[in-house]
Amino acid sequence: MFGGMWESETTLDASWLSGRPQLAIGHFGPELTGIVRFRDEDLIPRPVCGCAYLDQVDVDLTNQRFIATNELCDTPPTVLIWDLTLEDQGADPRLVGEVRRANDDTSPAVMVSFRLDDRFVPDDRRELCDR
Repeated sequence: MFGGMWESETTLDASWLSGRPQLAIGHFGPELTGIVRFRDEDLIPRPVCGCAYLDQVDVDLTNQRFIATNELCDTPPTVLIWDLTLEDQGADPRLVGEVRRANDDTSPAVMVSFRLDDRFVPDDRRELCDR
């Protein structure tokens, strides 16, 4: 349902998060794992903190939704919460929702939308993250 390479449809422009994130997700039954890659508006990977593992994933198959966190390698570490729902599983699937900073009520959530780029994540697009 969620597995594959997901590309951001828009460039995010918040004081705490900018660029065009990409999600590489493996979905195995009720389990989900993956990474989020951080790229600038030209899709060039960030040289520092270029990706992070998705952690603490809560999958709701009935509502086609998942909530995951990732920790950025800044100091002190920033934890992002991704709350995404699958829309249109047909020919043009999308993940839509929001990303927000954990424990931060002062920064508004950022609306995000991802389109499915590829159902398969090839070996050359898999990578290890510093965190």
